[in-house]
Amino acid sequence: MGKERNLRVYEDFQVGSRVECPGARQLTESDRATWVGLVGDPITRFADGSKRVHPLLVYNLAHAMVMQGVLSAVKEELGVSGLITHRPVDVGSTIHATCRVIGAREDPTKDTGVIWVRVAARDPRGVVLSYVAWFRVAKRHKQGQGPRDTLPTLQDKLAVRDIHTGGLGELPKPHETGGKYAFEDYVAGETIFHEPATHIEGTEIRMFARWFRLDRAVHHLPEVQGFRAPGGQAVGLAYALAHDGIQNRIGLGGVNAWRTPNPVKPGDTLRAMSQVVGAEALNPTIGAVRLRTFLFRGRVPMADDPPLITNGKRYYDHIAVDMDYWELLPTQNALAGR
Repeated sequence: MGKERNLRVYEDFQVGSRVECPGARQLTESDRATWVGLVGDPITRFADGSKRVHPLLVYNLAHAMVMQGVLSAVKEELGVSGLITHRPVDVGSTIHATCRVIGAREDPTKDTGVIWVRVAARDPRGVVLSYVAWFRVAKRHKQGQGPRDTLPTLQDKLAVRDIHTGGLGELPKPHETGGKYAFEDYVAGETIFHEPATHIEGTEIRMFARWFRLDRAVHHLPEVQGFRAPGGQAVGLAYALAHDGIQNRIGLGGVNAWRTPNPVKPGDTLRAMSQVVGAEALNPTIGAVRLRTFLFRGRVPMADDPPLITNGKRYYDHIAVDMDYWELLPTQNALAGR
């Protein structure tokens, strides 16, 4: 056996094992600018002189470390749950990741299995972001003995106490954001059809994959699955498009869950639609609105165009992202006079 890194397949995992992911990366202004350029997220505080870094950028860095060091034989990214931003991250921070295997299940075909991991992204002061992710992983042999089937218990949604509001900095100014709506203006049951659309090309996908060191991941190689955007890029695009109609958003409070049921491919035109699920006041100046944002491929979202097939368990082919999350927004009193 040579010195090359060997793929870690399904049989190599054990539930309960903890892995220190190799590699670390110091966040730079170039990282921050590239994120804005590749996904187009216009939130001011992640593009101004404050040095603050977008939580989804931190997620993608941690995800890349997990993919390289632990889940190098992934066939498919299935979902993310319980993403919490423990505190803000600034340019200059050095991020590394650890993960613990919390679940496993062999697929009926016996060619693959699903692995659940709990990931923590850290800087020298401690955990900055954590989440659970699950992946379909290749097996070495069809009859190979993998970990015992263990299904983890995952939260349906984050508790309000898990949403951190410290260190958010200055609240949005409507004359700068172009928006006029505050926390109280978003009502459960409302649907927002976000007006902008974006077109994605292969060069953008390649650049994103290379920037986050995903270009060598097996499930992103064109000859394996066909050329597709990494799941983190699709989620970033969905979140950026959802800015329309929610211009005064402060930033991502946390993610209950997201899934990427169908791939984003070169040439796709993407649009977004969001449903308001609920709202929770956090303090006198900030509230959290629970949103479910869908990313559509190649078609315009309509009121009579539900993302899920009738039984609620399958997605239509044009749905690329289903993201359930908490968005932080200033209250009416906090916006008054700004």
